[in-house]
Amino acid sequence: MTIESPTEEQIQKSIRLTMLSAASFSIWFQVCAPQQIFNIFVGTFLLPSDGALGLLVGTISAMSVFQLASIFVYRYLPRRKTFWFVMTLAHRLNGFVLAAVAFAVGRGMSREVGYAVVFIAMSVSWMLAQVSGSGWWSWMADLFPERIRSSVFGRRSAVTAVTNLVWFFTVTGILNFLDQRHVYDFFAVIFLIGGIGGVTDILLHSKLPEPSRRSAVIPAAQRLEGAFADFSVPLRDATFRRFVFSAGLALAGLSMVLPFIPTFITAERGLGARPIWMAFQFGILQLTWLLMVPVWGIMMDRFGKRAVVIIGLSYSLHWLGYLVITAANYHYMIPLISAIGGLIAPAFWEGINQWSIVLARVDQRISYVAWFWTGVGLATAVGSYAGGALLELFASVTPARIGIVILGPLQYVILISLVIVATGAVLLSRIPEPSGRHIGFVVRLMSNPNFFRTFSSMQVMSQPRDSDQVTRALRSIDSGSGEIAVDEVVARMHDPDPEVRAEAARALGRIRASEATEALILALRDLTSSVRPEAAIALGRIGDRRALPYLLDALNDPSEELQDGAAWALGEIGDDTATEQLLALFRRIRSERVSASTAAAMSRLGRFEAAWEIIPRMHETRNPILRTQLAIALGNLLGRPGEFYRLVSGSGAERSERRKRLFLDAKRGAVHLVGAEEPGLDRTSRREEITALRTAIEAARGGFEAGRPERSLLLLREAADRVVTVLGGVANLEDASVAPFFASRPRLSLWWWFLRQADELVSSAELGGNVAAAEPGGGTAVARQDSSVEALDVLLGVFFIAQYRSETAPVESMPVKRLKDTA
Repeated sequence: MTIESPTEEQIQKSIRLTMLSAASFSIWFQVCAPQQIFNIFVGTFLLPSDGALGLLVGTISAMSVFQLASIFVYRYLPRRKTFWFVMTLAHRLNGFVLAAVAFAVGRGMSREVGYAVVFIAMSVSWMLAQVSGSGWWSWMADLFPERIRSSVFGRRSAVTAVTNLVWFFTVTGILNFLDQRHVYDFFAVIFLIGGIGGVTDILLHSKLPEPSRRSAVIPAAQRLEGAFADFSVPLRDATFRRFVFSAGLALAGLSMVLPFIPTFITAERGLGARPIWMAFQFGILQLTWLLMVPVWGIMMDRFGKRAVVIIGLSYSLHWLGYLVITAANYHYMIPLISAIGGLIAPAFWEGINQWSIVLARVDQRISYVAWFWTGVGLATAVGSYAGGALLELFASVTPARIGIVILGPLQYVILISLVIVATGAVLLSRIPEPSGRHIGFVVRLMSNPNFFRTFSSMQVMSQPRDSDQVTRALRSIDSGSGEIAVDEVVARMHDPDPEVRAEAARALGRIRASEATEALILALRDLTSSVRPEAAIALGRIGDRRALPYLLDALNDPSEELQDGAAWALGEIGDDTATEQLLALFRRIRSERVSASTAAAMSRLGRFEAAWEIIPRMHETRNPILRTQLAIALGNLLGRPGEFYRLVSGSGAERSERRKRLFLDAKRGAVHLVGAEEPGLDRTSRREEITALRTAIEAARGGFEAGRPERSLLLLREAADRVVTVLGGVANLEDASVAPFFASRPRLSLWWWFLRQADELVSSAELGGNVAAAEPGGGTAVARQDSSVEALDVLLGVFFIAQYRSETAPVESMPVKRLKDTA
């Protein structure tokens, strides 16, 4: 059936059929293709020779050159499906030929003749497969959209892994206990079953729809003419050429070893293990493969193929285990080696195919696929030939032992192959992938301890689960591993449950994924949305400046909760316009919650002019929590952001201890405030000023601990006047001549200005006396501030001295503006 474009229903049905066909394919592939069981049959029972096995496997791989013929075939034919069906059906009949050979050899036919028949049959079979194979890849690429393609192939691989596991264990388990007189009959039976499985796979494919191709409406003569033009298109693509060469080099290195490991394990010239150990090796490999295939598939879909493929190539390092394996330790070394390989190998084997499809031009996909399989097939053939030849060459070399390392024929080949694989990996890392992430990012993400927890949460979020389960899953998403789950979290922004939507917005903020910006902006702009405050905060965490105009609009919303969230977000990503809007909001709003968040936002932006508004509000508010929050905002301007918070939080004992250390740090910091870089002071004068400042700090500490912070505040103000007078070289601090000094020391000038303002506000409050005012809950309040505001003033003044090291680039500071205004 040919269709214009597959519907979602057809795609889902095709996925189900593809999974069934994958199981049938596995039954055939595991015994009728050059895999472990076939290699054991040829290399152990048919013609025991590494050279003969390498020649056969290499020749099968070399048949990939016939992929190039498919460019002309598929360009000429209006449909891919029919030709692929006929050719591949004939290809799968090789199982019946293998069954006949095994049956005949078991009854006296020469093994050399049997090898020759197998050699010819497998070569012809794989030639047919290669002529038609690119059509299947093109067909599947058109049938399954790229957004799900890697995941579909990952699921297909998982089905293959399960079938392989059951089938391989069954075959090797029986082979392990089988009388050698019946071994050829047994191989005949499993080859026959494999052939049936291969034919069933093709019949299931007959039910899959084939998306139509534009070339189908072109006259046949023109299509054939176009095939000659298409033939060389991939060769003119420099990126694709580099990719095929690099991938081919890596595959050549892998093929030098892979075909010969089964015979090394079971043959007497190797470990001499019973065939059941091949089942253990394969079973562990497939189980770990099964676990990791979905993970690697999603990683490719989300972060690109390149990084995943390169990580996957590192699986070849598990072969180093064969350098220390012996007949005495293979009982635990084989499982260990297999587990390591199974965890990482799917990344390469699944990824390299998907990467080749991504690099192919959509209108030239068959040509690209054909050249890719031709290149890697020839490289695999060279690797297999070379591996067999090297094993034959090293067969006469006496194995050497260096400590626990054993160097025999296979081990020498492994070391050579690892160098070749590493070279291929380096070259692949240089292939551009515009939408792909760097390998370091993928490694960091997957090495996060919470990665697999996040992956598990993704499964919950992508399925119809109870809202409480989804909410818990969203809460488990963190910044370290959450980027893998962005799509699932964004989808939950439209959940009918408001708590799920809110938790999804919070999770996106924790992840800080810029790709979620648009979804969050939509939620922020939706006047009916209940998660606008959460969306605003999430946008602030992400830091994408595209959100700025919408956050500025949110400042004018009547909702205090939204104003609070928008103010916080602007403190993370704001600009000059945001500062002006925040200042305007701070002036007009009387909400204590919004006042605190606005002040904090302006302080995080490092805008000193915010202090003009924060200082008076801090001294006039009756709310001790708001007063402390405003003091923290000032602390962010005077010193390192977040440090002052530690002085006003925690238990009483801890707070007291930190404040004691603060005064000591300030005395040590005096040398930085009156530092060596001051050109106007000689050494004696500088020492005198440092001593005077330390004396003032000690006196302020005494007043503070005695419960007289107003006295300490006055001492600090006088000390600040003296520092500015001496360092600025002026007698009158109200004179405009001090402006250049203030401009060069914006943070110091803020400190000086703050202490003057604070002292004046405290003094005016004292002069005003006590004025009672009705409280909402009864009782009285005092207009004059209690000692806590003076205590905060003192802590801020000392905090600046303790934190001061050097100034930022000169800016127009607040005292400079004041002097200009006065003038």
